[in-house]
Amino acid sequence: MPVTPRSLAHIAADSGFSMSDVAFLAGLDESTVCRLWDEPDWLGRIKGRSLQALIGVLPGIAEYVFAYPLASRRSELVDELSQAGLEVNRSSYRQLVREDGVPEQYLGNALSAALQIVRSDTRNAAAYLVRFWGREQDYALSFLFAPPSSKGLLVDVEPLLNASRDVITTLGKYKTSFHAIVAHATLMHHVAKAKGELLTELAPSAIERHTALTYRSAMMGLILQSNDRQVASDYGRTVTQNPLLSMVEGWAFPTYTHDAKPTPDFLYLRHFFYATQLMKSYGRSTTIMTRTFTTCSKPGFLGLFSVIKHLGCAFTT
Repeated sequence: MPVTPRSLAHIAADSGFSMSDVAFLAGLDESTVCRLWDEPDWLGRIKGRSLQALIGVLPGIAEYVFAYPLASRRSELVDELSQAGLEVNRSSYRQLVREDGVPEQYLGNALSAALQIVRSDTRNAAAYLVRFWGREQDYALSFLFAPPSSKGLLVDVEPLLNASRDVITTLGKYKTSFHAIVAHATLMHHVAKAKGELLTELAPSAIERHTALTYRSAMMGLILQSNDRQVASDYGRTVTQNPLLSMVEGWAFPTYTHDAKPTPDFLYLRHFFYATQLMKSYGRSTTIMTRTFTTCSKPGFLGLFSVIKHLGCAFTT
C-alpha cells in the first residue's frame, strides 16, 4: 500500500504555524515557501539549504524527512516482492529495526537484492550483493535467507533459495569481474548456510583465482550452519595446503571488517600474517578476537569466533 505524503501545510498545522510564520522563522522568501506549501511532493522539489532552514524551525520536518523515504521505499518493495511471489514478514522486519537496531536501509537493500534474484536479473543482483561485503551489511543480509522462526525477512524463503540457483550458475561464469566474484561468493555463503549444502561442486584441487573466495565463503556458510568442528578443521588444513585459499583467507577478514579496502587482486599478505599469528596463539588472543566479534553484539559472530578458533588449530604447524 502506497504511503501518503504530507504537505508542508499539514506538518505546519501541528504547530499552528501559517505559511508566513514558517517563511519568517526559516528566513526564506514567502514565494519559496508558497510554491511548496500545499505540494505533496515538496520533499523532492525543495533545495538543500531551504530544507535545512525548515528543519531548524519547524517541528516534524526532520522526522518526516527521515521517515517518509524509508516508509515509501518499504511500501514499494513489499508490493513489488509480492508481485514477484515473495511475501515480506512484516513482524520480523519491525522487530529487526525497532528492537534489534538493524539499520532499515540495510534491510531495504537486502529486499532489493531479493527482488533482482527472483527476477533472474543477474547483473543487478550482483550489483546489490557485492555491497553486502561487510560485517554489518552481511548481518542484515543473513535475515533475507533465514526462516521466519529466526526473524527471517520472508514468510517463505524457499522461492528465493530456488531462484538463487540460476543466479549462482550465471555468476559462476564470470571469471574476471571482481563484482561478480564477490557477489557469487556472497550468495553461495548464504545459500550454503541456509540449506547446509553446496549448490555447485567446489573441489579444493580445482580451485582457481576466481573461485577461491566462493569456496571460502561457501565453507564458512557450512561451518556456521553445521557447527561441526571437524568441518572447520578440514577447511583449515585445506587452506594451509592451497596458496590461493591462503591468500584469500588473509584478504577476507580485514576487508570484511573494513580494516582494509577490498582489492580485486585479493592480496593482503600483511593482514594474513597477522591473522595467522592470532590463529596460532588464539588461546592468548581470545580477548582481542572476542572484542572484534562482539562490537556489534551479533550472536552469529560469536559462532564465527569459534570457527576461527578451530581454524587456529589447523594453522599451527
